[in-house]
Amino acid sequence: LEDFVSDKIMAGAYVLPTNIVNWLLRVETPMDVQKNDITNTGVRNLATSITSGVPGTGFYFGTGNNAQPNVGDDRVWFTKTDPATITVVGVQTDTTIKAFVSDNGNDVLLYAKGNLTSAEMYDIAENQNYILTWVLRFVGFAVMALGQVLIWSPLMVAADVIPCVGSIVGCGVYFISITIAAILSSITISIAWLIVHPMIGGIVLGSC
Repeated sequence: LEDFVSDKIMAGAYVLPTNIVNWLLRVETPMDVQKNDITNTGVRNLATSITSGVPGTGFYFGTGNNAQPNVGDDRVWFTKTDPATITVVGVQTDTTIKAFVSDNGNDVLLYAKGNLTSAEMYDIAENQNYILTWVLRFVGFAVMALGQVLIWSPLMVAADVIPCVGSIVGCGVYFISITIAAILSSITISIAWLIVHPMIGGIVLGSC
């Protein structure tokens, strides 16, 4: 499968960078291209219109057919991304927009659909970072808890010799694993908070 995209995709007078172009191309609308729209007569005679297996209408070229294709046959279809208003926060370089590189080496290139102010763009970015941060924290906690369960699992296997004791030990292992993971995860988070939120980080670290 090969996509052919326009060389230059513009936002007003500015050429958009690749990551913004890929973001915009996620939403595509099938185009209704008819066989008569093919201007090359030779190509038009080889084309067979198809409506299944491709978004919208398309054309089949080759010795097989759409249901039973042969190696080397082609299916072609067209989609479009409808014009939309977008807001970009970055650095203008000639006729392009690039990411702003901060003093600590982080790239800042924000983009969203709609006509938004810079304050609204930074609020959106902050909320996205907040959600991503807590997702990663939860994933770290879950992985740590799983690791603790695997460490203590031999006790569960050994205790299964006595059915009643095995269930009790299993509950204890899960409780201990979750507790240890919660404490260690909180310590890790609080150490990071000591840099940006010293008071909150100190309280959490002291509680742990």
